[in-house]
Amino acid sequence: MFCQGNTALHYAVSQCNIGIMQTLLDTGVCDVRRQNRAGYTAVMLASLLIIDADVHRDIIRRLFIVGDVNIKSATVCDLSKLKLVYCLKAGLRNSIQGCHFFV
Repeated sequence: MFCQGNTALHYAVSQCNIGIMQTLLDTGVCDVRRQNRAGYTAVMLASLLIIDADVHRDIIRRLFIVGDVNIKSATVCDLSKLKLVYCLKAGLRNSIQGCHFFV
């Protein structure tokens, strides 16, 4: 974990490095529920990605399944700020396309 509380998975997601994300998920030791100092999990960050390729969508879907898509940021107090709700309100439907079973 780094000074801002980001894990390797946070960084892989924020850089949209699908290969590293897959490798980290394959290890089975990543705590996908770990929040950084801003209160965000890697799953929250992944919900903001624009995914074009089906193979990338599969890795993101896997992250969503392993993680908790309904966890709230430690810095946010109301339900309107859940990451998937935020994503929908921001018009980022492409980032959750294929994950309709969470909405």
